Amino acid sequence: MTGIALAIALAALPICEDPLAQAAKLQSAAGTPGLETAIASAELELGQPLLLPDEASSLPLRRAQLAARRLPEACALLRDGRVAATPDRARLAAILDRPELANARRRSSGALALLLSRLWDWLYSLLGTSEAGSFSRAARTAVLAGALAVVIGGALRLLRARLRRPRPAAAKPHADRLKLEDPLEHLSRARAALGADAREAIRQGLFCLLSALEKRRLARPDRVKTNRELAAELPVRGATPELHAEVSELLRWYDRTFYSLEPVAAAEAARFVDDVGRLRQLLGESAA
Repeated sequence: MTGIALAIALAALPICEDPLAQAAKLQSAAGTPGLETAIASAELELGQPLLLPDEASSLPLRRAQLAARRLPEACALLRDGRVAATPDRARLAAILDRPELANARRRSSGALALLLSRLWDWLYSLLGTSEAGSFSRAARTAVLAGALAVVIGGALRLLRARLRRPRPAAAKPHADRLKLEDPLEHLSRARAALGADAREAIRQGLFCLLSALEKRRLARPDRVKTNRELAAELPVRGATPELHAEVSELLRWYDRTFYSLEPVAAAEAARFVDDVGRLRQLLGESAA
């Protein structure tokens, strides 16, 4: 029986109403921590000590036996009026100042503090057990799973956004990428640019040549092919050997000059434009 339970049991009835039963309870508490509290509680009610000062250091079983034996005697003295029912203050102070009662008062001074202390001890013991290890592993797994879910969600949203992005319009046919004007128009632009920009003049001369070849169906309006590839297709498309040789020479000169880092000489540009104009006229007469 604990000290609190024993104190409640002793206080349930007046201690001298059944002193033998109360004495038996005291003796049964010999092996419990609540023995000192029970003895002190009985002494407070009786108004007299049950143990002498030199008996305070006796064994718990000896103290319990002495208190149980003297309890009926103290009750008899109290009934005969030889002991005052209300003890004096000095005797009460001496009883309450005993170390066991001081510890009991400290333990009962704050029920909330005691509850919090026990809760803290329980949490501390929990963190040191295998359950705490399982909890930490579960928490770590949950965090990793959450991070993986965030990454997968972000990837899915990015993929959805890319799928919803409007596709670019279909490329226009090759003929519409760079639609050439009439050969005579390009030839006029080339001659007009000779005095100011020789490089632009030979560029317009090239357009004049290509436009004239396309009108004779000797070249396709394919702006992907290089000038060398275009010249290689001329015999296949019906060009004479003389025309093939002359066009190939003009295209080779254009590639060397236009894509060079050196400035284009005005005289060379004028000669190229004149050769293109002559070839255009020849192609026009052949078509007629």
